[in-house]
Amino acid sequence: MVGVSLVALLAGEGVLRLAVDLPLMKPLPQVRYDPDPVRRFTLRPGQSGFTWEAPFKCDAAGFRVNGDDSPDEAQRIILAMGDSFTFGMGVEDHQTWPAVLERRLNRLEPDSFRVLNGGTVSYGVFQEIDLFRERGLLIDPDVVIHGLYWNDYMSAGPPAVDAPPAVNDAGYFIWDDPRPPAGLVRRSIHTLSNRSAILFTLKRILGGGTGATRGVTSYQQAYQRFLGGEVDPAELEPIDRFYEEMVGLAAEHRFRLYVVIFPVLDLAGRPGSGDHPFARHVRDLLDRLGVPYVDGYRLWETRFSREDTFLPYNRHLNVRGYDLVAGELERLLTE
Repeated sequence: MVGVSLVALLAGEGVLRLAVDLPLMKPLPQVRYDPDPVRRFTLRPGQSGFTWEAPFKCDAAGFRVNGDDSPDEAQRIILAMGDSFTFGMGVEDHQTWPAVLERRLNRLEPDSFRVLNGGTVSYGVFQEIDLFRERGLLIDPDVVIHGLYWNDYMSAGPPAVDAPPAVNDAGYFIWDDPRPPAGLVRRSIHTLSNRSAILFTLKRILGGGTGATRGVTSYQQAYQRFLGGEVDPAELEPIDRFYEEMVGLAAEHRFRLYVVIFPVLDLAGRPGSGDHPFARHVRDLLDRLGVPYVDGYRLWETRFSREDTFLPYNRHLNVRGYDLVAGELERLLTE
């Protein structure tokens, strides 16, 4: 009887594994942050660790490095700004689009370009302009490239005085601490429930299911409206103000501004996705301001496939996806 039950459990486990995506076990330490009074958090300088499974390093200034072969000195400095798509969540240092772009440009003129990666996970345009004024202008870049994602209009102001902290003492987001719980029993249950398809499914059912059946967060609601094409121009005002301010800073400090409009996994490659109201709004804005850009919505609709350009577990681009973006930027910069 025990043997039959064991065989049945193993068979059920095997069948469920075909249908259930188990969470990826993240090696520690993951990316860590320090509190910031204006931006809520900022990348911890001088750290090394993992972004999901991929190793990474940050330099003493708090920028992600591009790998060991990045030139220490260069005639022209390019600063990459943005969120996790610029930081390169889930890929190694040399695989991010700033790193690939640096190598591509230096093939044309060896050791002439240095691309600094100023991307920070979960930043929006408010945090990015503050970081640029604090650190970016000190670099005196020749070119600034901003990577825009659909949710960058959110968190459009400093935290309230009584707002809870965003990071804990270990440097992890309060809402996304990757460390297992303390205690041998709780740690063992946590590991088993995330490695077994049966236990993982039971945990989700007992925990109330997914966002579709449980309480849906305001972020999830905003994302569903976005996917449905519901875009409020008033909601996007932080993005409008950001680019207007960046154009003014570009004229004042004599750098050239470019933009990458990153696609969204759930829309990438779908017919008509290039005409999504968000993409149209941003294109109209950049055209009016005279800012050159790479339009990821059009690219993925007409030329790229999402199946081989996105990571399977965190909705970000993979190595091939970032290489394609860097190639488009190289063409744009060298035209």
